[in-house]
Amino acid sequence: MKSRVTLGLLIGFAFFVGNVDAARRSLLLNPELPPPGPGALRAVAVRDLPYGDALFYFYAGDYETALERLQFADSAGRLSHHRDDAKLLIGGIELSRGDYIEAGKTFSEVLDHPNVPDNVKDRAHFYLGKTFFRRGFDAQAIDNLSAATHSTLPTDFDAERRMLLAESLLSVGRDADAVAILENWDTSSVWRAYAEFNLGVGLVRSGKFDQGAKILDGLGSREANSAESLTLRDQANVALGYALVQQHRSTEALAILARVRADGPQATRALLGAGWAASDAGNVREALAPWLELRGRDLLDPAVQESYLAVPYGYARLGAQAQAIAAYEQALSEFAAETSRLDQSIDAIRRGALAQAIEASAQTKGSVLAIDVAKVPAGRYLYRLLARDEFQAALQNWRDLSDVAKRLDLHGNDIEAYAELIAYRRQKFQSQLPSDLAALDRMNLDALVQRRTELEARVAEADDHADLAALGTPRQRAIWGELEHMETVIDRAGDASDPEIEDIAERVDFLKGYLYWELSDGFKSRVWSARKRLRDVNHLLRDSTRSAALVKAARSAVPAHIESLSGRLDAIRPKLESVHARASQLRDRELASVSELAVRELEAEKARIRDYVLEARYSLATLYDRASAPVPPQGGPAP
Repeated sequence: MKSRVTLGLLIGFAFFVGNVDAARRSLLLNPELPPPGPGALRAVAVRDLPYGDALFYFYAGDYETALERLQFADSAGRLSHHRDDAKLLIGGIELSRGDYIEAGKTFSEVLDHPNVPDNVKDRAHFYLGKTFFRRGFDAQAIDNLSAATHSTLPTDFDAERRMLLAESLLSVGRDADAVAILENWDTSSVWRAYAEFNLGVGLVRSGKFDQGAKILDGLGSREANSAESLTLRDQANVALGYALVQQHRSTEALAILARVRADGPQATRALLGAGWAASDAGNVREALAPWLELRGRDLLDPAVQESYLAVPYGYARLGAQAQAIAAYEQALSEFAAETSRLDQSIDAIRRGALAQAIEASAQTKGSVLAIDVAKVPAGRYLYRLLARDEFQAALQNWRDLSDVAKRLDLHGNDIEAYAELIAYRRQKFQSQLPSDLAALDRMNLDALVQRRTELEARVAEADDHADLAALGTPRQRAIWGELEHMETVIDRAGDASDPEIEDIAERVDFLKGYLYWELSDGFKSRVWSARKRLRDVNHLLRDSTRSAALVKAARSAVPAHIESLSGRLDAIRPKLESVHARASQLRDRELASVSELAVRELEAEKARIRDYVLEARYSLATLYDRASAPVPPQGGPAP
């Protein structure tokens, strides 16, 4: 019977620690990008327009567009003032997307650059260490996380750095160094609490029970003021309680497990552990109380499943054989029903139920894909799977490929729109060209140029010889001509002594003098105005000449250009279709990978229930054998 106790404790403790580790790594391996504010990026004055443009999309939550624009601007050398900041942002986005290799290259490139400021070095070492930690390279993680020592990291970042460093030190067996980090760390950050929990569990597992128990006890008795802190406190108490039961310190274990909240997520594990603690102390009747309470809860909970074996085990220890047999038969019945449900769920997932739930999940830019597992058969078994890095990576790949497919669809629509524009331009050109050519034929540009030259010569001559009448108004020029004609007529008369002729001559001279005065008064302004108008004529002639040349050149060039654009679109179409088909194929493959991971999770659950079934059948067979064995005569030897 003691082996049954040990087996139950080992299964419960291992499962508990595995789930705690999964919950903790869910936060570590798949964090959300930091929101805008202190610690997200150092405050800088934006001096490169592409960097500011990318920041707009980053703070709007559109991380994919921000990453694309940053990578393009960096490749084009357009981030001369913000190269390091841009690299950190690129690496951070890559890290959040699970692209650890590219993120590591990006951060290493920052560190390889000369004259890097200390604050940039610290961030690069922090992110690079985080990348190595996620990939399981503990030695490299320790080197980089230890190098971020210029005290420039924001408080939350430095707390996470310390926690990751302690985790990496524990992984390589440097427990003393990890303890030193915690002892010299005076903060209330939740990261320290996570580090303490993992350190405590690690010390207990490595045989340093007293050290680990002290850390877990301190964490389990600490005041908590948030849901996350309360949950972590319960986890620490459950872990310490199970460890104490394994040490056969049942009274202490019961006191520790009593700290666990009755309505918290660790309540079922605490009840199961309390039962094993009471059983280990010999109080089987007391052990049955929490086990029976568990048996009335949801069978999806592993602690509840364990209780279905613990209850008949307790009855058997009390000598209640009939009740033990009935309890084992009930357990087999429940396990068979649950196995059947798991088989149905596996079949449903293989037929696409999970894929449909994923594709129907609502998602906004930059957010984590929220899958409604309640719509997936046996979806509650998948909560642990959602916390795993391989599942999140496959899910992220599917999400990225879905975005690629959508963008390719948009590009396909753009190509069709361009094709329509090209067709419209071809039709417009073909319909407008004949009228433009006819207008050119009607317009004698050479004659206009000749006329302009003549006018320029006349204006220059009038200015040089002060020919006032040449730039007068048409009326003034007509009057001036009439007066000159009258002077000619008077000269022909030849008799200056004639009073009438003399009177007429005086009048002509008077009128001509008056007109001369009128013409001379605005002569310079008329010269300037004439030359200005000629300059305008020159501009118009140049524009007309250029337009004529363009029309004549367009007769052959435009059709060739239109055909070139059309040819480029025709060449892009099959390439786009090929990439789209490839992206769709990869997207479907990733979705199949996600479904297969879910199936593997459910198969593992089936295997665990199968082990319970085998144990229940063995115990039941043993009870039947005992019940059917002949009773020895009183005082005789036992059979």
